[in-house]
Amino acid sequence: MLQWTHGPKPVCEGSESNYKCRRCEETAKCCVWPAGTLKSFGIELARVLALEADHNNSVKSAQASIKNLVRDKKRAAAARKEYLATSVMRLVTVTQESITDIERLTTNPKYKDSVAKMARKVEENIAGLQGLTSHIGGFAAAKLRVTLARIESRLAAINAKIT
Repeated sequence: MLQWTHGPKPVCEGSESNYKCRRCEETAKCCVWPAGTLKSFGIELARVLALEADHNNSVKSAQASIKNLVRDKKRAAAARKEYLATSVMRLVTVTQESITDIERLTTNPKYKDSVAKMARKVEENIAGLQGLTSHIGGFAAAKLRVTLARIESRLAAINAKIT
């Protein structure tokens, strides 16, 4: 979150909205929220440029540059979420392969201790992956939850065999 350090504090500080309140927008003060800050800079820039009547194109280009900046920030945030989802799904694939290997080892009683240790490690990995579902969101998070539930059921079957 951005902190406003120039002049008086913003009028709508602590607002739940991603956009500025009407009072901040009318007075062209900066809000705490990043989108509100960019919007207020755009309003102020447009107000200054509008004082000169022959700068209509300048006003439009200034507003367009602000909109482009906001759009680029949103796209970057979406790309980070997509990258995180891809990385998590790779980890899930590795975890599934580990479970398959552990299932093969459960048939031999002499590997009982090793299987128990590996199963505990997989449980820790699952707990970490479940914590990441809130950062992903959408369909990828739902798919991750279902996959982790399947892995947990396979892990429960392994634990039942070794005890």
